[in-house]
Amino acid sequence: MFYLEDVELARHLVELGLNKKPKKLASQGKNVEEFPLLQALKDREEAVRNGKLTTIIFIRDRNAKAQEVSGYIDYGHRHVLD
Repeated sequence: MFYLEDVELARHLVELGLNKKPKKLASQGKNVEEFPLLQALKDREEAVRNGKLTTIIFIRDRNAKAQEVSGYIDYGHRHVLD
């Protein structure tokens, strides 16, 4: 703000994310060829992060009492710890 001397320009830059450095992809450098699900997630990670693609992962399983348990993960809204 001090250097720009323009509140609107500063706000616009922040909205565009120009004050942030690009994050490293979580899958970068990982060999997941033997795991089809992980490979599919790796293949689409960058597009999902850039907002060009959405991915919902549906999960369905049975617990110890043979009851069906299900849920979903919005791949674009998951949190990756660095």
